[in-house]
Amino acid sequence: MEKLVSKDLYDMHMQFITGIQELGADEPTVMILLLVVLFYPERGTLENQHYINQVQEKYLLLLRKYVDWRYGPKGTKTFPKVC
Repeated sequence: MEKLVSKDLYDMHMQFITGIQELGADEPTVMILLLVVLFYPERGTLENQHYINQVQEKYLLLLRKYVDWRYGPKGTKTFPKVC
């Protein structure tokens, strides 16, 4: 993969992967987190930022509920690390 993208992009990717591994996040956590990032309302010239923000909020709530369910009492400490 390193040969396919710029060094900076590769380094950022590896930082992200390392952070996810250190967090011990499972696949559902990572997938929901990717949706949160995808629905980031402050990107460029989006036409309906308010709607995108509402969608992102739904995924953030889902992520919080999932992390609380998945990690139990330590979910409260884990959630801020995820988001």
